[in-house]
Amino acid sequence: MKKLSFTLSDKELLEAMKKGSHSAFEMLFDKYWERLYAYAYKIYADTKVCEDIVQEVYISLWERKLDLQVSYLEGYLFKAVKYQVVKHVKKLQFTEEQLLVLTDTPFSSSPESILEYSELELQLESQIAQLPPKCKEVFLLSRQEKLTNQEIATQLKLSKRTVETHISNALKILKNKTDGLFYISMALALLV
Repeated sequence: MKKLSFTLSDKELLEAMKKGSHSAFEMLFDKYWERLYAYAYKIYADTKVCEDIVQEVYISLWERKLDLQVSYLEGYLFKAVKYQVVKHVKKLQFTEEQLLVLTDTPFSSSPESILEYSELELQLESQIAQLPPKCKEVFLLSRQEKLTNQEIATQLKLSKRTVETHISNALKILKNKTDGLFYISMALALLV
């Protein structure tokens, strides 16, 4: 049956999997596992966590096989892995290095992905626009202009501690208002 995997499309394999074919599931696993793991590892360099994340994505794929409406499986799997990594890291908070890696990690340039990123970016920009004026100014200087806290403090004639407080407040507000999508949208839309 392994030879069939080269002749069957993802759509055909998904259909076979929906009918309970373990072989079709194994083929999809073999086809994408290594790339999904490498993708997760680029974002969050922890072997065990990344293996668990990819395994969770495949378990979910199998468990949801009957309800799954996927037109582009590869994109779906990569989005699912990215979501699971972000979900895991959200509990831990992103380090600056992880955010940079996440934003530099290539992703599908399909029209659906571009639209999704644009929607996230618009949502985030809308929430940033609603921040208190000084908080918004400090946050944008930090995240868009990439100024250090000390540079912002000097430019705006504020204490470094005040700058840190504004950034912390902005992050809390945005995290709460975007219902957990803040870290994804920050990484994908604002910090690119």
